[in-house]
Amino acid sequence: MAPAARAAEAAAGNCQTAGSGGSGLVLLRRPQSGLVRLITFDQCHANIDCSTPGRALVKRGTVTSWAKAAYDSTSINPATSDIKGFRLRCSPAAVGHRMVGFADAQPTTTTRYSSIDFGFYCDNTAGLKVTENWALSPTPTVVSGDAYENTVVEVRLYPNGQIQYWANSVHFLTSTKSWSGRTLWMMADFHATGACNQPSTMCAYIQDMQYLTTHDQSGW
Repeated sequence: MAPAARAAEAAAGNCQTAGSGGSGLVLLRRPQSGLVRLITFDQCHANIDCSTPGRALVKRGTVTSWAKAAYDSTSINPATSDIKGFRLRCSPAAVGHRMVGFADAQPTTTTRYSSIDFGFYCDNTAGLKVTENWALSPTPTVVSGDAYENTVVEVRLYPNGQIQYWANSVHFLTSTKSWSGRTLWMMADFHATGACNQPSTMCAYIQDMQYLTTHDQSGW
């Protein structure tokens, strides 16, 4: 969108600002426009705060381990659903590790990150990486280190079964796998470490979570 058009939409109240990183701000259309479908994680481990659907998914508490998961219980068949992928950001200010993406078996609130078939690994020291059942070697890195607050990542599901990974609207990896014949669920798994590991402190979080839809796919 051209700057003038973006300004006009913002002035008209049709856009909302996501993030707080200055020049990296992303303008997202409001849900009532019909163009944004927020990801709602309706099944959450006791340590996961799911109270702000689409805006933030947060791990709190004193438990330092994986298998603290959240997921959307609505299954997705990309061949027939209007969902064609997802878009989100991770916060590097958090201490801890997070993995998020599509799983092809229905998760539980104690499902581990290795069940994520197509997604991202967000780590405050290792950086932002692609994960596919944690079996990619070497793991493709999107952004190194603690510097990805304004990196908007996407998994795109194409009609021919192809899966592509994007960062800030730039394609950087095509999976060797296919989504064809799979039923998918959106899930996230959290592990927390370090000084933020306190009962009421925000430890690890994922932000600005949206499904990509048929409308988005029409512009690919």
